[in-house]
Amino acid sequence: TGGEDGEAQFGEFPWMVAILQEERIDGQAKPLNLYQCGGALITPIVVLTGAHCVAGKSINGLKIRAGEWDTQTTKELYAHQDRGVAGILVHPRFNPKSLHNDVALLTLLDPVQLGGHIGLVCLPDQDQIFDYKRCFASGWGKDKFEQDGQYQVILKKRDLPIVPNPQCQELLRKTRLGAYFLLDASFICAGGEQGRDTCKGDGGSPLVCPSDTDPNRYYQAGIVAWGIDCG
Repeated sequence: TGGEDGEAQFGEFPWMVAILQEERIDGQAKPLNLYQCGGALITPIVVLTGAHCVAGKSINGLKIRAGEWDTQTTKELYAHQDRGVAGILVHPRFNPKSLHNDVALLTLLDPVQLGGHIGLVCLPDQDQIFDYKRCFASGWGKDKFEQDGQYQVILKKRDLPIVPNPQCQELLRKTRLGAYFLLDASFICAGGEQGRDTCKGDGGSPLVCPSDTDPNRYYQAGIVAWGIDCG
């Protein structure tokens, strides 16, 4: 998530999870938790994320953290919950080069306990259209692209407009992707505003849109996959 402002409030995105890989270091009693990607709780025992985050990975040492907010402290109002990953299901037509169908499910060894700061995101109907809505992406991704970017300590959020795919394809053809770029139907586009973007490390994180009938209910419209730089 690019930019300097936009910190999420504690518990504002209760479905947001961090996908972590445990790595043991010689001489240290506790393993390191290496941040891999974001994801979203769709049931207490299933996480929706990007296939590019987990395709080909072993479940050994792979876990999710629900209820996280500030990654540098354990003194939050309510504790986070870690759960091991029991299985990885990648979309059968996922293409790791083009990132078409960039969808995966993680099943957990044990369900998370839902509460005030841990909840589920709603899934939309298959034919639901989000064009022109203002939606939200969240994550602990970098604030800048390249090496000088830093991963965020506190969960960040960005409100982004949904861009219809034909319009998005025309805009992307004006970038380094070239005049013949074809946007696959498995993608949804969001952004296009200066200083508002997702970034490296936001992959797998949910793009959520408020319900037309209940502004406090959010539906997951997409999964952060790729973009043109950051910002």
